[in-house]
This record gives sequence, C-alpha cells and structure tokens, in this order.
Amino acid sequence: MAFFEKLKIKQLQKKLKKLYAARIEDGKANLKEEISAYFELAKLYEKSKKCDPCGIYALECYRAAANLGNATAQYICAKRLIDKGCFWREWALGMFGNKVHQKYADDLFTEAQTYLTESETQGHPLAKRLHGLAYIRGWGLQQNSDEGFRLVIASIEQEGAWERATKIFEELGLNTPEFFSKLISHRPNQ
Repeated sequence: MAFFEKLKIKQLQKKLKKLYAARIEDGKANLKEEISAYFELAKLYEKSKKCDPCGIYALECYRAAANLGNATAQYICAKRLIDKGCFWREWALGMFGNKVHQKYADDLFTEAQTYLTESETQGHPLAKRLHGLAYIRGWGLQQNSDEGFRLVIASIEQEGAWERATKIFEELGLNTPEFFSKLISHRPNQ
C-alpha cells in the first residue's frame, strides 16, 4: 500500500474517533459527516487488498454506517453478509462441514435480514430486490418463490426499470422460463 493511502486511512480513523466521541460523549452528532467518512474509509480498504485482504475492515465500516441508519450501507452490509452466509452454508454441506458452519450461515443470514428490512423500510429498491432473492433462494428465510418474485417485481416498479427487467432477471440468476413467464404477465401494458 502506498504511503499516502496509509496516511489517508490513519487520518480517517482519527476523524472517525473524534466524530464518534462527539456523538457518544457530547451528544453532538454529525451523522452525515460520520457516515461519509465510513464510506470513504471502506472504499480505501476495498482498494487496498494488502491492508484488508479479507474485506473485514470494509465490512465493519459499512456496518457502522448501517447502524447509523444509512440505507445504502445497510444494503451493502446485507449483501456481503448474505455472500458470507452462502459460503458457510455450502461449506456445511461439504465433506468438512459440521453443525457450527450451518450456525455461522444462519447467524449471518439473520443479521443480513435485519439490515435488508431496515434498508427496505427506507425505500431502497436494491434491498427489496435482494430480499426477494433471499426468499427465492432460501437465504435465512423460508423459501417462498411467490413472495420473492413479488418483491423483485416491486423493486423493478419502484425504480421504473421495466425496460431493464429482463437484464435484471438475468443478473439475479432468475432467467428461467418459470420466472420469465411470471415477468411477462406482470409487465405493464406498453
């Protein structure tokens, strides 16, 4: 990592400590500035794999911003937690898997659902879409294709993205005849 990146990380960490102290000790919250600093620090960590090879620091920055109520951070955090949960679920089913791996997956999925619900409540369409996909795939929820499809369609409607609906379904891995026929039946008349 370059000298200037390390310096910038140290400066942001120092700034965040001051913002945190002001919010906790003095009751003087500048949430917008604090959330912005968390995003900036997360981006620096993502850029520098040497400093954060497993993405743990970046995830914790997003988690901190998510806990301050930022819908985008809640979505990002949920997405990353679901990815980790999927890893542990697959590991639990493999030859080295055991009950603790399934517990890791369940805990990650549960936390992800909390962030998705909070983000979705604030109107984040991608959170709604990911929540629908979680229902379809059974990521921490009882598998329910109809409810999942309803949420995916609602997110497309919320974004006004009907012209990209086919591409969205492909990106989600829902490019099956079953889902495309449902998509066509829900598409508004043009």
